[in-house]
Amino acid sequence: MFTNVEDMQKTGKDQFDAMAAVSKAYTKGGQQIATEATDFTKKSFETASATAEKLANAKSIEAAVQVQADYVKEAYDSFIAQSK
Repeated sequence: MFTNVEDMQKTGKDQFDAMAAVSKAYTKGGQQIATEATDFTKKSFETASATAEKLANAKSIEAAVQVQADYVKEAYDSFIAQSK
């Protein structure tokens, strides 16, 4: 137990300061995750758009299949890299 009011106030302040520090770190981490997710989504959309353009310009079925295969491999590799 506390022997005086000052000890109780100091303990309360220390606990509040600790919670404030945790809250700040949690918020910063959330912002970093949101930024990375936004960047990944933007890059994925750009890649998909470029692939759609390549597919539209493909001269044969084989070329279209190759474009699609390349896209799937790149999308998979990008997803795996992002998830790490």
